[in-house]
Parts: sequence; structure tokens; C-alpha cells
Amino acid sequence: MKNYCMIALLLLTLPVAAADKVYKKVNPDGSVEYSDQPIEGSEEMSVDQAPATRFEKSPDINYQPPERDRADSSSYEVSITSPGNDESIRDNAGNVTLRGSVEPGLRGGHQLRWRLDGEPLAQSGATVSLTNMDRGTHTVKLEVVNNDGEVLGASSSVTFHLLRHSKKRPAPPSGSQPTPLNPPKPNIPGSTPTNPPKPSPPSSSP
Repeated sequence: MKNYCMIALLLLTLPVAAADKVYKKVNPDGSVEYSDQPIEGSEEMSVDQAPATRFEKSPDINYQPPERDRADSSSYEVSITSPGNDESIRDNAGNVTLRGSVEPGLRGGHQLRWRLDGEPLAQSGATVSLTNMDRGTHTVKLEVVNNDGEVLGASSSVTFHLLRHSKKRPAPPSGSQPTPLNPPKPNIPGSTPTNPPKPSPPSSSP
């Protein structure tokens, strides 16, 4: 590579009158030198005989990616503040509020994405409200993603339990259902448990 660069510099700096002459010398270690002036042990050759030059960009170990790339590759600290892990939430309407936090603040083009039971939610933001959720155990996770959907940071999964009354009709109290030993009582108009029907007076014969 060094020899190729030297050839290029020589070709650019040779005087116009001597632009068709180059002197080549092979050193004992096998390396090759080129010059526009005769040197000891060199051979004269025309510029056309010189090898074609080729330039390749050498890797730069001090290369720094553009600012946007560095921002995308930096990590976020994401956490869920509510609900707590293994928390039980009692709400008969099935309403649950999710809250999270992210440090540092979101950069341009980045946004928050919630996952409920592994599926992404349509709502976004640090706080979202869910309604009419099914009773039972659920998992939730909060992620930071870029415009391409790549995950730049994520919280740990949080498990919570939603408690709500079943929609089934409650069973009647024990003992209220008629049985062979507890037959239904006739419904007498005007009688109540506190005002039982009065017995009829005995009939008198003439």
C-alpha cells in the first residue's frame, strides 16, 4: 500500500518534461522504490510500464459514528412503576392504569411501546388506561423503540392479577330451594312471615 501511494505521488509531482521517465529499484528485502531521479541500482522505465495505482481506504480506529447513530445505540433505563409485580387489582369494571418511566428523556424519533401479554398496545406514552380487561393474571412490559421498530431499551416484565366479579348469576341461599322435605308453601294473599294467615273459625251446626 505504501508503494502504491509513493507511485501516485511521484506521478503527480514529476516535471512535465520528464513525466515519461521513472526509476525503479528493488531493495534486498524485496520492497520496491520508485523515483523521478536515477538512484544507485535502479533501472529506468517509462511511466506506462509502472504498475497501475489503486487506492483503498484504510480502517480508521478513531472513527466516530454520526450523532444520530450514537443516539440510537445508547441505552435507556426503562421501568414500570404501576402496577407492582405480583400485585392484585380489584376492579369489577376491569379498568387498569399502566405507568412507566424512562431515563434519559426520549430523543427525536423514539417512542414508548407497551406490551400486554406479549402483544403491543395501540396506546403509547408513559401512562395508559385499559378498560374492561379480562379477569385473571396478565403480564405487561414497556419498551423504547425507534422509527424502524427496533427496541432501544426495555423494562422487566411485570405480572399482575385482575380480580372482578364473575358475570354468572349468584346461586340462591342454601335452604331456599324447595325439596321433598321442604315443599313450597302456598301463596295466600295478604300473608307475610310476620303476619301468617289466621285459622278459620269452626263452623257451627244448627
